[in-house]
Amino acid sequence: MKHIEIISTKNCCGCGSCGVQCPVNAITFIRDSTGFAYPQVNDATCINCGLCIQSCPMLNPPQSGGEPSFYGGYNLDSEIRKASSSGGCFSALAELIIQDKGIVVGAAFFPSGTKHICIENSRNLERLRGSKYVESNVIDIWPEIINHLKSGKKLLFSGTPCQVAAARKILSKWYTRIIFIETICLGTPSPLLFQRYLSWKECKVSAHTIDFRFRYKDQAGNTSKLKHQTTKGTFCYDIKQDPYMQAFYRGISLKPSCYACHFKGFPRTADITLGDFWGVENVFPEYDSNKGISLVICNTQKGHELLSRISLSFILKQTTQALAERENPMLAMSAKEPQERDQFWRDFNVMQTSKLFVKYRLMRTQREKLRDLLHYAASSIWHMIKK
Repeated sequence: MKHIEIISTKNCCGCGSCGVQCPVNAITFIRDSTGFAYPQVNDATCINCGLCIQSCPMLNPPQSGGEPSFYGGYNLDSEIRKASSSGGCFSALAELIIQDKGIVVGAAFFPSGTKHICIENSRNLERLRGSKYVESNVIDIWPEIINHLKSGKKLLFSGTPCQVAAARKILSKWYTRIIFIETICLGTPSPLLFQRYLSWKECKVSAHTIDFRFRYKDQAGNTSKLKHQTTKGTFCYDIKQDPYMQAFYRGISLKPSCYACHFKGFPRTADITLGDFWGVENVFPEYDSNKGISLVICNTQKGHELLSRISLSFILKQTTQALAERENPMLAMSAKEPQERDQFWRDFNVMQTSKLFVKYRLMRTQREKLRDLLHYAASSIWHMIKK
């Protein structure tokens, strides 16, 4: 094999590394019927140099970090902590890079699709905060990142483990000036499914989307809501009842490579790994876990040096690998591929959205909702009579 060839979609994470490295622009990216992009090589243009294969993080993964250290903590700025999905560690680290006149790269929501962007000031940092449970397009951002690095800038790159591995390959020339931060990842859901879901929600309220927040925190710190800001007001949805989120948690909507992820376990590829510290109340009971606690895993000397600089804005306490992994199995395990995944996507292209969600038990039918409502009403009346 002289150039990238997608024999199985499980062997491609759609990072765009091969396209960036191709010296003759022989590689384009085509989205399939599930919304994920894969490279397509123009054989007439290809010079068989093999750079695309060398640059692929799946075929040739970058060197991993060293012995990890594990911490739990939270941002001392209550507003930043509230705006973050967990404890606000990403914001604290990103602020340092911005103070150093550097560039921060991360996923930002747009009504047309989630994609990675570069920011240079604290004002725009809010766009990168919070989890995005949809694949973020990184394919188009690499040239802009490279231009910033060529100008001598420091840079923080954040993304999923496969995106960070791609960044390590593409940007290896400037390794010492880059901090690589990865999130603990269950998998990346299809952007095509998310766009269809958004359109379905927009039709229900006769409005257009302005913003969408996953795991929106209410006043009590509860993150079980989705916040959908539209031209006709803001709507909140219960994650446990939401069909899109149920498809994500059940693994139906994930990219094929997520079922055989190459970037699980230790050592890690990133300088710092961030996620939710699930079960922290059993480890650090003095923490207010309802407001969100970050699990912080430091994998390299570069990571330790940056982490040491946030002591005035971020509370950190060291923990063990066993406690960190106990309720974060996705550090080591790939998502399990559901048996119905292939049929789901065949149906996706021919069925109405509501019928698709009902068929795969991602949401309840009107009859089921009415039955539950009547059951709740009857139960309430019974308890009132007993009193």
